[in-house]
Amino acid sequence: MQSFKEIAYDVLKKAKKPMHVSDLTEEVRKVRSMTGDTPEKTINNACQKHDNIIRVGRGTFQAVK
Repeated sequence: MQSFKEIAYDVLKKAKKPMHVSDLTEEVRKVRSMTGDTPEKTINNACQKHDNIIRVGRGTFQAVK
């Protein structure tokens, strides 16, 4: 099973444009279920920890490779 940060990276890479964490979370949920109370925080934290994802605005991320 892929980690949330890997799924988020794949979604961002396919999108080829920056995405807000709420939209990104929605797309990640299509691939893997999330049971926690704060799914957007989970995805936000995962994006911040991935080497190939950069923050381009408040709550907005983009894949760089």
